[in-house]
Amino acid sequence: MIFMKCFLYSWALFWSGWYVFTWISKLSLPLKKLLPASLVSALLIYFNLRLGTIVDVVHLLLISFIFFKFEPKRRLVFFSFYTAIGLEFLLSISYYIVFGVDPNQMNLAEYPIYQILIANLLVIPEYWVIHTVFNLNFKSITNSRSKRVNKFLIEITIGLVVSYLILHGIYLLSHIHNNPTIDWLTANRNKVVFAAVPIFAWFLFGFNRWVRMTLKKDIENDRELHISNLETYNHRVEVLYDELSSFKRDYQSALEKMAKSIVSQDIAKIRKTYQQILGNTNQAQEISRSQNSDIGKLSAIHVSPIKSMLSAKILQAQEAGIEVTIEAPDQIDDIPMKIIDLVTLIGILSDNAIEAAKESEEKAISVAYFRVDNQQFFVIENSTKDEQVPISHIFEDGFSSKGSHRGIGLANVERIISEYANVSLSTRSSDYSFRQTLAMVENDNQQEKPVAS
Repeated sequence: MIFMKCFLYSWALFWSGWYVFTWISKLSLPLKKLLPASLVSALLIYFNLRLGTIVDVVHLLLISFIFFKFEPKRRLVFFSFYTAIGLEFLLSISYYIVFGVDPNQMNLAEYPIYQILIANLLVIPEYWVIHTVFNLNFKSITNSRSKRVNKFLIEITIGLVVSYLILHGIYLLSHIHNNPTIDWLTANRNKVVFAAVPIFAWFLFGFNRWVRMTLKKDIENDRELHISNLETYNHRVEVLYDELSSFKRDYQSALEKMAKSIVSQDIAKIRKTYQQILGNTNQAQEISRSQNSDIGKLSAIHVSPIKSMLSAKILQAQEAGIEVTIEAPDQIDDIPMKIIDLVTLIGILSDNAIEAAKESEEKAISVAYFRVDNQQFFVIENSTKDEQVPISHIFEDGFSSKGSHRGIGLANVERIISEYANVSLSTRSSDYSFRQTLAMVENDNQQEKPVAS
């Protein structure tokens, strides 16, 4: 009977903690996975009770690393320890409301099970109130690309881990060693917790506000970059329109000359004008057929922004006199990362390839986008002026062998890729060739709905 009461207590405690975890992380599991995970977690919490502490972080870390393996590990550690510390605070409040005692100091056998379950489930409305009052947005914190925010997030995680070890270490030491300080902390734990709750909440509120301001700046920078990419594409459309208008005017002028030649019945002039019209037409058709043939190879890519960016960069390379080879054999209906991020990556890598190819002797670029099993690959290879390009420092801010702006672009590439556990970039340079391969593992957690073409 005691075992069943403790197990139900542990199970209810898991669901309270899981509510906090899913709220801050926005991660979820289907019921067929969550139910067995909850039972195993309840057993872990039950055995942790035997050591004298009620909140266990091990089960949250196990669930995170097993079921959310594509999430960055630092986020999962932060979510798990924040949940454990937050649950420690919230349970102290709810048990003080229901029983007037510290949950770590009460004997479960002395209280009815329904009161214990109520005290555990009170965590849910308590956290909702705190979240609403302080307007906490942990997604903006954990997803921020700011190095300052990420560094500070690591420091907070370390603080949470240390706090957890101190809180639980006190109970372990109180069982194996008699010490007046430890005994006082154990006896007055509720006072310590209640003093820490407003300090911790105030800190989170201030940090969340600072992150929102930083995130706003990041969004503005991304918007400017997106607008720049759109301007590049629109400029290419305008150039094509001007070329078409120019050809139309030349063609109209040639027809007018032919009409005058027909009126004068000058066969030599008629033949000369006809050959001029036919030559211009054939040349225009040959150029158009070559460009359309290359762009047509992108027809299997059904994500409009990606296809548009690739088309613009291919035409830009061809205008620069670069020979372009394209391969896109597999149908691409969605991508395993944010569309704007992939568009940015393709734009930066393509610009660098075009820039390097223009200075090389061969002047060639190869572009490929394909799928293998559950992975998508974007590969771009360009000819280079030097036999081998040093790649050890190319992603550092400001580094470039071609100019001051190129290194900044590659640093942005690394910054974007660092936000995705399922995305990697490999670089190779040899034999007057420079290749970069972007590998993206398809998964449901980070997939974004595409814009259909």
